[in-house]
Amino acid sequence: MLGNPAYASYVKVHPSLLVIEPEDDDAVLARVAEHAPHMPVAIRMNEPAFVRRFEAQVRERIEKLGRSKAEMVIVNVEDTSDLKSGGLIQVLFSLREHRVVEHVGLAALDVLAAEWIAHHTAARVLMFPFGIDDQQARYRLLPLVKELGQVCLASQVTPADEASLSFALGAGSLVLPVCDQPLPAGIEPVTDAQVESSWQTYQASHKAPPPLPRSRPPE
Repeated sequence: MLGNPAYASYVKVHPSLLVIEPEDDDAVLARVAEHAPHMPVAIRMNEPAFVRRFEAQVRERIEKLGRSKAEMVIVNVEDTSDLKSGGLIQVLFSLREHRVVEHVGLAALDVLAAEWIAHHTAARVLMFPFGIDDQQARYRLLPLVKELGQVCLASQVTPADEASLSFALGAGSLVLPVCDQPLPAGIEPVTDAQVESSWQTYQASHKAPPPLPRSRPPE
């Protein structure tokens, strides 16, 4: 959100989790640095081409925020099979052990990938698609992460779509929405009853996702 200088005043009066995107440049980091001492920060990173360089890249982003650590680092996972080698996971948990980050997060492109990650890694934070038109996570993933004590973030929610945004805000206790713009004036979250009604409607026209493959990550 702070990539747009006009949003800075909004953030000042609406403290929240500040999410740094992979494409954010040094100018954005400088603007975020003004708020970073007072708000939690999550740094999203793309899956690295070279794992050996990843730790230095994370540390550099944190330093440019004027901080010694970040509350979380969330890696965008494009291919879950890459996680089986363990190199990236080792680096992430080494950063946590050295208190450079407090929590390790992984972002999946779809719910099946997120389910595999939940089963096979010790990531504390999972990020995946979730919204009024995509509630697949409620079949198996959300019960699983509740059992494992993980935290869920929804992939970016666009405030311009007020119906979707109202649902995302109302379902925030299930999956916390991440927005890249200020909330529109007067927006209200749907009620818990409306969240459950939407889930019942969704189930009527959407089957549960297929079981995970037993011996390999989902493709």
